Amino acid sequence: MAQGKGKMEEVVVTESEKEVSFGELELKIAKPTLTQDKKVQVSGNFTELGNKLTALVEQCKGTVLTEDNVAYVKTLKSHFVSLRTGIERERKEYKKVYIEPASKLIDMACKELLRIVDEGESALGKQLDEYDQKRKDELTVVLKEYVADAVARHNLREEYATQIQLLDKYYNKTQAEEDSADDIERQAAELEKKQKEYDSGVALITTECNDAGLLPDAYLR
Repeated sequence: MAQGKGKMEEVVVTESEKEVSFGELELKIAKPTLTQDKKVQVSGNFTELGNKLTALVEQCKGTVLTEDNVAYVKTLKSHFVSLRTGIERERKEYKKVYIEPASKLIDMACKELLRIVDEGESALGKQLDEYDQKRKDELTVVLKEYVADAVARHNLREEYATQIQLLDKYYNKTQAEEDSADDIERQAAELEKKQKEYDSGVALITTECNDAGLLPDAYLR
């Protein structure tokens, strides 16, 4: 990193009996390294500089502001501003030189790897989807045979036969085929009951209309 950032020359001011010396204060950060357990390690004189700054701050706290040392105190404050600016500049420069380029390179490399992984995942996913769809198509043929048998067994007319549904649960891999067949039989039996109830109603209305000399079609839906 560039030297001299966050660095202050020694301040010598005669307006105060207790002068505050900034000395040579400079933040130094070494290049990042990788530990054996693959963790990024950043080292620098953080502790040493922190201790010096802490001592400096404590010394400044003891400075009493008077009319005679106003300029001196303002000078001290300006040096702290310069220190803060220097530290921030060093932090940003360090990230710019080491962190951001590494981050971009990692993003680019990982993006390409993920693209390859996604290609393989998609190819396998497509095969699995096609395989599962084939299983469902073959099962549909079998289920429709159960429907046809149930329709014939219960003498269902088309308007009732088409109400039998191939439910989603029939296609679950944990669903036994015989359970699906039983459920189709249940649907057919319920529809046969509805059909018979409708036919009985039609017969009753027809008989009553004929006895009354009315047209049954006017009362049938």
